[in-house]
Formats: sequence, structure tokens, C-alpha cells
Amino acid sequence: MMRERRVSRKKASERVNLLAGMLENDLQSDEINVSPERTHHPEMHRLRVRIRDSGKSRTEDFENVDYIRAGREQTSDIRFVSRFCSRSQFEIFTAEDGYYIRNLGRTNPTVIMRNGKKRVLTERPCLLQDGDVLHIGDVRLEVEILWEVRAWE
Repeated sequence: MMRERRVSRKKASERVNLLAGMLENDLQSDEINVSPERTHHPEMHRLRVRIRDSGKSRTEDFENVDYIRAGREQTSDIRFVSRFCSRSQFEIFTAEDGYYIRNLGRTNPTVIMRNGKKRVLTERPCLLQDGDVLHIGDVRLEVEILWEVRAWE
């Protein structure tokens, strides 16, 4: 299922300010990690999410979408039926170096499993990686990220 979503100027401005703050923190640290994606320009990006929600499974693909909102709301790009999910649970957005996820749910935590370790997401963005597994109560999401890149000319 392909979806296109327009983002309000306020939301876009909030994300730009958030990313500027993250960049400022990177510049203040002693080590600056430059990932391979930062030296390439993405031609196409796709996020595939395999969802298991209340006993039912489905897969959703998002191609060249820069903002995805997940929750129980009717307007969510990824919609949950589980009562363990908030109306606005989390958002995923793209930046120069990949996809970031930020928790929006106040009462229901989003837990990310990566390399056998659990981490509870906060409002601070976290870089989403291929193979990450998200848990919200009884809901499980498996993330697959596909990038097609070309070198700068």
C-alpha cells in the first residue's frame, strides 16, 4: 500500500529545528561519525514494515515518503487496533543519514529491539536501522530499510 502525506509547515519547522539541534550536538562531540550514506545522495528510499497487531499480520511499504505517523487515529499512516497503542504512538521521518523514529505516546512505550538489546524510545529521535523490531504492548513491527544510492558527481 503506497501512501503520500503532506506535512504542515509547523511540523516541518519542528523537524528542522530538531535535526539542527542533533547536528549541533554532533559537532560539539570529540568524535564525528560520518556514515557512508552521508557521502551519497539517495535516489530512492523505501521502508517496509511487517506488522503483527491483535493476531493479524500485514506488510506496508512506504516508498520515497519522508514522514510516517503511527497510532490508533484514523489519519495515521500505520494504523493500529490494539488497545495498548496510543492514538499517536510514534513518528518516523527521514534525514540525510537515514530514517529516525521518535516516540509520541505518553502512556504506552515503544520498545526497540536491536542486536538482542531493548531500548525504550523517548521523544528524542533515534536512528532506525534495518532489522530493528519495535514492540508496543502486543504489537510487533519488523523494519526493513532499502536505499538506492548514487555517488555525488
